Amino acid sequence: MINLKKLIIIILFILIVIGIGYALYYVFFKPKEAPPAAEIPPTEKLPAEKVGLPSAIEVTPPKPPTEAPLATGETIDIPAIETTPSLGAAVSPEDEVKYYNMSDGKFYKINSDGNIEILSDKVFYNVTNVTWSPNFDEAILEYPDGSNILYNFSTKKQATLPKHWQEFDFAPDGKKIAAKSIGMDADNRWLIVANPDGTDAQIIEQLGTKAHLVQVSWAPHGQIVAFAKNYENLHISSQEILFIGLKGENFKSITVPGMNFEGKWSPSGSQILYSVTSPASDYLPLLWITDASLENIGANRHSLGINTWAKKCVFADENTLYCAIPTNLPRGSGLQPAMAKNPNDSIWKIDLTTGLRTLIATPSTSMNIFSLNLSKDRNYLYFVDRITNTIRKIRLK
Repeated sequence: MINLKKLIIIILFILIVIGIGYALYYVFFKPKEAPPAAEIPPTEKLPAEKVGLPSAIEVTPPKPPTEAPLATGETIDIPAIETTPSLGAAVSPEDEVKYYNMSDGKFYKINSDGNIEILSDKVFYNVTNVTWSPNFDEAILEYPDGSNILYNFSTKKQATLPKHWQEFDFAPDGKKIAAKSIGMDADNRWLIVANPDGTDAQIIEQLGTKAHLVQVSWAPHGQIVAFAKNYENLHISSQEILFIGLKGENFKSITVPGMNFEGKWSPSGSQILYSVTSPASDYLPLLWITDASLENIGANRHSLGINTWAKKCVFADENTLYCAIPTNLPRGSGLQPAMAKNPNDSIWKIDLTTGLRTLIATPSTSMNIFSLNLSKDRNYLYFVDRITNTIRKIRLK
């Protein structure tokens, strides 16, 4: 006979198991009851524009352009007129700033009223350099893999240029380009001139192993296409600079007091502004200017006494220069410009006739100023801050 006590325990155990099983079923497995149906209001006819369509997106109208700060010779805030990183910013003959937007790969322009307009809906991915034609209707675009194209913004057509071409510059009339053609073999490296689309290429000068000593720079008068450092006369304290003519002319050379020559033509080509570095300048870049008219090359050479690079300057005319001058260049930066990452540039006006220097403005935040451009009326100065790659603008008067 089963013990009564054991029987009770067994019954209790069975009841507990059933209870646990039901609890698990109720919590996890029992179907949920549908909530009572809500009362449906009478059908309301929707407006036609909402039937089957998303509601319209409200577009915030663009803010009116902010007036550029006036240059007073003091420290001022210079806000960006284009806040996204840009490349190739330059002022066209129509007083429009044209540039490549590095964020979306498109080209835009900032008109004289300060409004931003798109130049083309076409997207150009990862452009690394932009060279504009003098009339700004077309540009040569360079890519990280060495690819190059010419794009015409008026016709919307493009042409592919050889990958081994590099360091482009347009002729003053925009009808030709000059470039270095760098073949795999040193015997196949040349300075060439061609049509902008790459056709009708002509050899100007063999470069060989000395291509790095040549700076492609087409003179405003059209007869010189490049500067070349004479590799047989390279010294720390001086260098001979040769001028490569379009038709093989034998122009007079100039001797510059230092190394790392970097030249820039004046608007008429009658002068050359250049920067060099030497022990005498504590290996900082130093600006010089000399005559460059074909019959008077090298005359009236003199130092401007300014420690900056020629590429950080722009001519207003033959007698006036605007330059971004760093306030804290480390020793040796003339040899290694990368040392000057945060130079705290100020903008100065230089009278080339009297040598007078006038402080135009000092940005309130540290800026590395490049790509200076003047408006046609000389009322505005545009530049790019290399720290942020943003375009900025100041009012000169």
